[in-house]
Amino acid sequence: MHCKIMLSDLKQAKCIVLTSKNGVKSFFENLQESNISKNELNGIKFAVIGKGTAKELEKQGVKVDIMPPQATSDSLAEELKKNYKKSDNIWYIRPAKVGDSIKNEMRDYSIFEYIMYENKPVDFEVGELFNDKYDNLIVFTCASSAQRFFDKIKGTSYFKVINQLPQFIAIGPKTYKKLRALGITPENIRMPEEATYQSIVELIEKI
Repeated sequence: MHCKIMLSDLKQAKCIVLTSKNGVKSFFENLQESNISKNELNGIKFAVIGKGTAKELEKQGVKVDIMPPQATSDSLAEELKKNYKKSDNIWYIRPAKVGDSIKNEMRDYSIFEYIMYENKPVDFEVGELFNDKYDNLIVFTCASSAQRFFDKIKGTSYFKVINQLPQFIAIGPKTYKKLRALGITPENIRMPEEATYQSIVELIEKI
């Protein structure tokens, strides 16, 4: 998704917030398309959510300055509040649709949102995900994907037996809350130790 970056605006930024690998990739693609050198990023701090995002940023030769202990927007917002004044210019590189925006959690701060990518849902046949015994394991990596999944199965026979599935995995607290709001019982939801894909894999190996 193209988003023109103005060098004069970039020079005002104190910190750039990136919350996913796609966010990192799209930011640097737009930087290049805007004919702006990476050297212009000198002096700007970078804040990320999650180890995967951090590694993707480091591939670009850019150092991570802020990464919260928990890979959640709430935790990142707290770290930003510790490090910046309300008047500081903070860029938030975000997808077209988000659940809880960091801007909402930092209403009194100078957060500038730049929409640079879009997470598109993948269409699927509901029946392909279930066998006759309903013994599947379903993993959700964000609250919006959980919502889309349940919107898809609503009105089908699978929706009535969804709690018969042995396990759902929610990557973090917000995804867990969404599953609970959608009617999944607590005993059917597991969360990894960290909100990362690697931690999800480790949890699956234990189940």
